[in-house]
Amino acid sequence: MSAGVRGKVSAVAGTLASSLVRKTAPGIVVLADERVEIMRWGFTRHFNPVINNARSDKLVSGMWAEAFRERR
Repeated sequence: MSAGVRGKVSAVAGTLASSLVRKTAPGIVVLADERVEIMRWGFTRHFNPVINNARSDKLVSGMWAEAFRERR
């Protein structure tokens, strides 16, 4: 990671409420073009907002299929 990206990450980190990494909290993401953004980890679901993990046998069907096929 270049010094410029490290500086961007440090600047953005100061805007977060906590430095802890939690699955329900926003986190810092460095994109391929070295832009730094704050994003929330996971999938948005209204009935249960927290998803713990994915199993490989569920990648061809179920809620993981589209994300795996389209975004991985």
